[in-house]
Amino acid sequence: MQNNRIETLDVIRGLCLLGILQANLLLFQYGSFGTEMIELFAINSHDWISFYVVKVVVEGSFMPIFAFLFGYGMVLLHSKSVALDQRPKWLLARRFIM
Repeated sequence: MQNNRIETLDVIRGLCLLGILQANLLLFQYGSFGTEMIELFAINSHDWISFYVVKVVVEGSFMPIFAFLFGYGMVLLHSKSVALDQRPKWLLARRFIM
């Protein structure tokens, strides 16, 4: 079986998923208030620094890159289905349902 995957995209997607997991750790640690109202918790200065690093680096970088890669994957799927003379609307609808 031939593997036509673009490995660079898979690596970037994996790193972004790791970053998104890191962003969700705030939710796991502090609950739903931990992501927006961290000032309700008594945290020290190191935790404040970590909080802002996660906000800027993770939420500001990893999540938009992951969203871009999702859209790019849809464009690749559409162009490949058109090239193979398949029904692109059905393939995209099936992907969105799954």
